[in-house]
Amino acid sequence: IGPMRRQLGERDRHYAFINYSSMLAADRVYFNSRYHLENFFAALPPFLRHYPEFNELDTVEIIRKKSDVLPIGIDMQRLNPILSIAETSAPPLILWNQRLEYDKNPEGFIKVLVELAEEGIPFRVALCGERFGKPGTEWEKGVSALGGRVIHNGYVEDNLYRQLLWESALTVSTASHEFFGISILEAIYCHTFPLLPARLSYPELIPAEFHADCLYHGRQDLLNRLRWALSDATAIRVIAERLAPTTARFDWAAIAPLYDKQLSSFAP
Repeated sequence: IGPMRRQLGERDRHYAFINYSSMLAADRVYFNSRYHLENFFAALPPFLRHYPEFNELDTVEIIRKKSDVLPIGIDMQRLNPILSIAETSAPPLILWNQRLEYDKNPEGFIKVLVELAEEGIPFRVALCGERFGKPGTEWEKGVSALGGRVIHNGYVEDNLYRQLLWESALTVSTASHEFFGISILEAIYCHTFPLLPARLSYPELIPAEFHADCLYHGRQDLLNRLRWALSDATAIRVIAERLAPTTARFDWAAIAPLYDKQLSSFAP
């Protein structure tokens, strides 16, 4: 349950209560991921206990019994390259294709890249996540420090986005909040090697056999893995090519029948 903040810093539980009451009224409740489901039910009892009377704690189990996981479907086919991707001798390209908002921790991402740049490690970076406001000061300082390594900085439309996905060697998440991860799956589909936190919804997106390669534990581990990935293009390309087909389970071709099955159960 994501609390809103009032002007004085007090937690506003209004929207959380709307979510709770809507779920209570619903016939079925679906979450994007198992992590999303478990996170909600861990937060729900403490939320209800804020109410001194009639806190309805018995409804937690009622909602849980009618809850399930139904992943988001993604149109992967729209990402297929129009032309063949040419080999290049340019430094490896790192892709940032997540929203440029605080919950994705963009400042943590850019600071890691600046540290690698200061070490003299060759790489380029494309910053193409969607933006809903002015980037923070630390982000701007980091972009400036990276200088000519930044080949794109700003939201991109479909054709350029597709091109950047296929040109990228790796994508990185430093998110502090993630219930699914559409942009990460899009990158993986396009044979981009991912480095992701070993938490949130990411362990569900990445099959267990790839966890040791793709999931990191803390900032120092991320730095170490980035140094390795940027120095061994062949190794990460081989892993990325093996990982890419696993995204098929999130394509609408696989997800739509799951939705149809669930929705048909409501038919009169």
